[in-house]
Amino acid sequence: MGNANTGAGWGGKTNATGDRLKETCAAAFEDLRRCKAELNLGENERYSIKGYNGECDTSEYQLKRCLAFAVDPVNARILYDSSRPRERRLQANKELQKAIADSGVHRH
Repeated sequence: MGNANTGAGWGGKTNATGDRLKETCAAAFEDLRRCKAELNLGENERYSIKGYNGECDTSEYQLKRCLAFAVDPVNARILYDSSRPRERRLQANKELQKAIADSGVHRH
């Protein structure tokens, strides 16, 4: 069983920010790893279009939310506040996606 803090199995080269995110979101990474294992999937394996019924959706959501708040709390608050204008939430999501990608944390 891999340690979620090491990033083993989550692909790509990591930097200090990526390592910090993996530590901050270790429980969320582990929850998703466990969920995918129950579906006989490795950490980097994609879900089958046929036969996947959303079993790991909550785990995926919690991990994305954790990463968003860890990398950019201001934009994360905007994105997850449904009372904010749609355009501003879309912009916050775009900025968060870039920040997470730039962090060195790569997920499949």
